[in-house]
Amino acid sequence: MTQPAESFNDIAPTAFLAAYWRQFSGTPYAQEVFDAAAEVWTGYGQEMPNLYPQRTYRGPTMEARHRVGNILLARAGNTQTLDLAAGLSVRGLQHTAAHQDSRYVELDLPIMSRVKQDTLARLGTSALGVQYWQEPGSALDPEAIERAVNHFDPARQVSVFCEGFLHYLDDAERAQVAANVATVLRRFGGVWITDLPHHPDAETAAIAPRFHAAGTNRNVSELAFPNRQAALTFFTGQGFNAPEEEAFGYELIVDQLVSPTRLGLTRDEVAAQQRPWGMHVLRLAA
Repeated sequence: MTQPAESFNDIAPTAFLAAYWRQFSGTPYAQEVFDAAAEVWTGYGQEMPNLYPQRTYRGPTMEARHRVGNILLARAGNTQTLDLAAGLSVRGLQHTAAHQDSRYVELDLPIMSRVKQDTLARLGTSALGVQYWQEPGSALDPEAIERAVNHFDPARQVSVFCEGFLHYLDDAERAQVAANVATVLRRFGGVWITDLPHHPDAETAAIAPRFHAAGTNRNVSELAFPNRQAALTFFTGQGFNAPEEEAFGYELIVDQLVSPTRLGLTRDEVAAQQRPWGMHVLRLAA
């Protein structure tokens, strides 16, 4: 198989890390997608990135994030989803299998979009091109967003979804993504479901280790908001409301997680490692 012309170095590690740890969650398609993506990747002549198997705390974090995202998507009740920077997520596969009238579009950088297309083709996904699409492009690019939403029925509302994406962006980039999402919601109606990366408090932020996410050259500790209120204030300034009753912390489902048992982790160990932010439902301000 011929590899795409672009460099894979910046995007592959984070996508494969998430997919690797998602295998331990019992989530439908997680194992199949990881295995197929690894075959696609090595078929391009690429070496697999370091998956840091010793960092077992990542398993519950990825599982909690995935489960909470599914809960909020179900609550929103929309049959059309735009998933930004989806990576090797299995949510599109799950959603289209469960909802025959749904339309699910994943927008990702051309490199990752190619990997995902080849992975899904290897799995023989019947929904591809019928109710499930991969659209290459950046979530910061209004034209790419426009191409993605052209797959949607204008008469139906849309859930815009972000999982583990805003962590890698600076404030200017987050503002651009927010503006693009606002354009979609003004056109279709709906909600924006996303995690908002922040430290527990400003004191913790000041002493947090400076952590560069694999392959991205982005210091996610420095890019995180100093506390939850700072994150909410920022997105309020971008024209969104974040109703408190629609926030969902990862700690609320810690007892439902499958991966801790598979990874030999105690409940206390899992609780100590869970990210503080959870996920939020953002709505356009009136």
